[in-house]
Amino acid sequence: MKWQNLISWVSALILLGLLITYFILFFFPYSIDFSFKEVNNNFSITAEGSTSMQFYPNMRFPTSTITYSIDKVGCTVKKIADMKRAFSSIQDQTSLSFIELPENGAITIVCESTTRVEEGLYIAGEGGPSNVTQTGLFNVISKGNILLIREDRCQTPSIAIHELLHVLGFDHSTNKNNIMYPVTNCKQTIGQDALDLINELYKTPSYPDLAIQNASASFTGNYFTSNVQIINQGLSLANNSTLIIYGDDKEIKRVDIEELDYGYGRIISFERLLTSKRYDKVEYDIEYNGNEISKENNKAILIIKK
Repeated sequence: MKWQNLISWVSALILLGLLITYFILFFFPYSIDFSFKEVNNNFSITAEGSTSMQFYPNMRFPTSTITYSIDKVGCTVKKIADMKRAFSSIQDQTSLSFIELPENGAITIVCESTTRVEEGLYIAGEGGPSNVTQTGLFNVISKGNILLIREDRCQTPSIAIHELLHVLGFDHSTNKNNIMYPVTNCKQTIGQDALDLINELYKTPSYPDLAIQNASASFTGNYFTSNVQIINQGLSLANNSTLIIYGDDKEIKRVDIEELDYGYGRIISFERLLTSKRYDKVEYDIEYNGNEISKENNKAILIIKK
């Protein structure tokens, strides 16, 4: 009899527990999310842990002040307003500033009203750099083009911002929440990592950067043979400079170098230049009076083999 009472009490408690659980789940539903929240970075991290946000490394315009011109005949009032809002958006969030010119701006904006469809998707616009110079330190953008095709229906000018970021060197994103994703929607935003990269790239002042590369020297008796390349790997024109060559700290030769635009260089060669003696050390120095990104690469020292 006692065992029957105990079993009855246990059964009643179990039933009561089930009723309470049902009551809580019914009136106070809840869920647990075990998924990872996607961070709105511009680009996915590869298996190697690296990112590639731009078409080429270190893409930037020569200065942080960039001009633009809009075709106001071919563009609607809405597209013009969207483009100007896109410039303002990037300007407000980075160190860049944009200035409108009537024509011949560094960025040219034109418009189309025709409908384009590729692979079942409407083409909203096109954009990108049209002139890029490789300098060694940077891939310098001097010109860019934007074509606006579809009218943007979003509150944020997503299409114009997308194409502007292309002109600034940014490739597409694999993040669907990012404004650089190939298929647009109105909830997309600019990745913070893209804004950070812009600010980092434009920290470098718009100076030239003369550098010595591929220097070689040899002696045959007292006859000196040399080959050296001077390159401007910076962001602006380098005015006239001078290359001074020393042998054991004594000046051997002085060569005047005319102005060099960024990405350009000059090769200076000597064949059997007669010197007072055979030197053990040859030093090349660039003498430049203006500002440079770095003066550290203005010198090269070679030890001559005996």
